[in-house]
Amino acid sequence: MEITDKSISILIVIILLIYVACNYYYMSPKSINTTLYGLKFRMVNREDVVPITISINGTYRPSKDGGIAFEGTIDVEDQRFDFTKMTLIINKDRMAGLKNSDTVLHAYFGDKLEKIMIKIFEPNESGVYSFSSADGWMISAPSKDWNEAVQLANELLPKNQRFANTF
Repeated sequence: MEITDKSISILIVIILLIYVACNYYYMSPKSINTTLYGLKFRMVNREDVVPITISINGTYRPSKDGGIAFEGTIDVEDQRFDFTKMTLIINKDRMAGLKNSDTVLHAYFGDKLEKIMIKIFEPNESGVYSFSSADGWMISAPSKDWNEAVQLANELLPKNQRFANTF
């Protein structure tokens, strides 16, 4: 069987169409409307846990640098972080800073925003916001107990920020 120029052209067009379709699907915005139930906790005290609810509503899509672009709202209990007028860029390590008038958070997300780990930065005596892994508050969702919360935190944090085996 002889391959003709016409056959090669058709094959190239088919491959190009498949490439364009896959790229369009990958880059197109995905909708998310989810509520995650987790825990607010400290590493220093297994009993010092508070149930917490996080709602994520909006759309996300991959960004060109390997991160995620999100537009919508993220509610952490009674704190709303509104990204309807601007885009939240989640970097390739899946981390983004969330800030409103009185709260500073560093959030680490799963690839599809289906899980989240948050470090809560609180002002010190000088008014500078900081976080201490020794006694700072964190949130992991979804999680049901302290062990699950720490496991999720270690899963989502970059390797150089993970906690030692505390189980």
